[in-house]
Amino acid sequence: YGESYEYSQKLLQASIKYCSTCHMRTHRGPTFKRWDNFEDVTSKWSSKDYGQFLIATRQFEKASQIMEKGLLSEKLSKNEADIQLKNLLAVLLKNNLQPGKAMEILSNKTIQNRHSHLKPEMKKWFRYFKTTKTVDATDLLNKKTSPKMHFAQAVLVSRELHKNLSAYLDPLKRAKTFYLLGHIYHSHPELGFWNLSESYYEACIQELPGTKLA
Repeated sequence: YGESYEYSQKLLQASIKYCSTCHMRTHRGPTFKRWDNFEDVTSKWSSKDYGQFLIATRQFEKASQIMEKGLLSEKLSKNEADIQLKNLLAVLLKNNLQPGKAMEILSNKTIQNRHSHLKPEMKKWFRYFKTTKTVDATDLLNKKTSPKMHFAQAVLVSRELHKNLSAYLDPLKRAKTFYLLGHIYHSHPELGFWNLSESYYEACIQELPGTKLA
């Protein structure tokens, strides 16, 4: 769009975020080793923007490398560092399925020192992942209220809920799963980037329209 470069750029960014919405959910689907013929442009991007572009094109391994490099070397605000770390952990634990690498990131002294405001949470998440390898999300479906959970717990619970959706579920359990995922993505948007919670709330309503749950 020749008359407005800024408008065109925002449209492109919105498209990339929309792709990321799906691609951040699970590790299922193709993983492209290389799908980037624009390195003369992307090389100038921040690790945040480049990382999201790589996720949108399902280059998860490279995305995790770029986001880790950004945490180690780029000057990030407190909010940017927080989002980048959470995005990186989500990719490692939900897409790459590399819990060992996630533990390595959380114990990295350079990252802790560069972003000291994250140090307490990084230590807490490290302890959680060290003692909790997986969770049983089934019990959560029986609770009357949506449980509060910290980020590390939300990563594992959302991963298990997505596994449940791949199996047969009766309509009520399926609707509850959609609702709980909506709650998780609303509370922790870094797990899926852009407006993911709304998609699951809508799926819950469509599954059991007119019910109390919907």
